[in-house]
Amino acid sequence: MRSVIWRVAAGDEDKDLVPLMLRDQVMLIGPGSAGNIANMTDTDVLKLSNAKRRDLQYLVAFRTDARKGHIVVLRLGSVCFSVGVITSDYFYEDKYAEVYSFWNSDKKFYPKEDSWDLRHARQVKWFGLIDPEALCHFRKGIYGGPQRFCRVGDGGKQISASAKQHLDDYLWDKLKYNNENGDGVLSKIGKPCAMINKFGFPTP
Repeated sequence: MRSVIWRVAAGDEDKDLVPLMLRDQVMLIGPGSAGNIANMTDTDVLKLSNAKRRDLQYLVAFRTDARKGHIVVLRLGSVCFSVGVITSDYFYEDKYAEVYSFWNSDKKFYPKEDSWDLRHARQVKWFGLIDPEALCHFRKGIYGGPQRFCRVGDGGKQISASAKQHLDDYLWDKLKYNNENGDGVLSKIGKPCAMINKFGFPTP
């Protein structure tokens, strides 16, 4: 794909962090136990012994490869809930050391839910899509997989490869996304989403 589009997982079968990331205008990943990597080289991050190699690779991509101006998809499962643009460099935030599902923050409804340590953070300006064509291209089930953070890439099943190609063509050719101007591109097809409704969905 010509378009650089990242996807960040906002939970899994046991956790829903979509409202939290929308409300705080952030994207978050773990493991926070790896520590603050802001001043480390990529090589040193990959040498850390307190996290799995795969997770360290996610951290390098999150900290170094994802850049301000890049577009990122907020996904739960394989579905896009919101689309945003990265607006800050990497930072490490202790308040996300113990995160539960948005609706279960006091563990009232699901006492057995385990917390996640997601202290690795970037600020993101999230948008609620309001353009029908944008919704058609973005709201596809092409964002699944075990990776907590990665690029939306080429390939996959024939049907998903076709959907990704249409999304790429839409962004690159029609909206003139150049991998630096995500804010301007998303402003054409959505409205900033700084709030969520009572169901946890963006309210542009």
